[in-house]
Amino acid sequence: MRLIYGFLCLSIVAGCQTTCDRVSASSAASNYVSVAAVRYMASVGGVGAETVEVVVRNGTKKPVSFVKAELDGVELPKIVPSVQSALDAFRRGAVGGRVGQPAVPSVAGVRWWQFYPSPDIKAGGYASFQFNFMERSRPCRLALTTSSGESLSVHIPRYSKPKRRVEFLSFSGDGSVMSIRYSKGAPPVSVSVNGKRIERFINLGATASGHPGAVVAGLPVPPKEGDGMFVELEFPDGVKSSVFIRAMLGVCTVAPNGKSDSEPLEEGER
Repeated sequence: MRLIYGFLCLSIVAGCQTTCDRVSASSAASNYVSVAAVRYMASVGGVGAETVEVVVRNGTKKPVSFVKAELDGVELPKIVPSVQSALDAFRRGAVGGRVGQPAVPSVAGVRWWQFYPSPDIKAGGYASFQFNFMERSRPCRLALTTSSGESLSVHIPRYSKPKRRVEFLSFSGDGSVMSIRYSKGAPPVSVSVNGKRIERFINLGATASGHPGAVVAGLPVPPKEGDGMFVELEFPDGVKSSVFIRAMLGVCTVAPNGKSDSEPLEEGER
């Protein structure tokens, strides 16, 4: 298990699992803009209840720009740079444990929202739309509109405890090797990156019964620093768990909230 740390790990927000209205990585050969996954992420410093991430794939041959987001028919206002700076400051304060309120008004019960890393997605690329509920999560419908007028609509389900999680993800210094730690249970039967199945991966197993396990995969095309990557694991029972990250080579951080390998995430830390 220690081998996973040798590849300089990048922390992944825990408690993530693909849910409804999704297009799995195995079907990502489509040539249109689609939803790759709908996931729940950890809360930011305990402020708000749940944060949703909708991973979007641009399967076209041209860049796509999103210009509008609506939740249950209510448009989420565009966040101009000055307001975004204030929002970033609020989120940093929340992570640091300080109490405060965001510098943007709540809309449709949402505390904050953003496209990560950008609303502009290159051909074949991925990005995520993230938003944080002010209170408990609720079923709703998110609609994202591109500059060409195309609308992408997806159902957001209420939070439910994921069956499996991706807990850590790390890269070797040159990006050719990726290591993934997954929550306890049977190892994955497939690993996909940006919709393409990885042929070469090895299961490292777990250090003890009931502990998380790890796999190491060789990447045919190593990522560059900052590249967006949608990583999906499929387990023997058909359950899929995924993460969307930006590759950080040569960086190591610990699990969110300092949780141990086998300690469950508490309410509001999912």
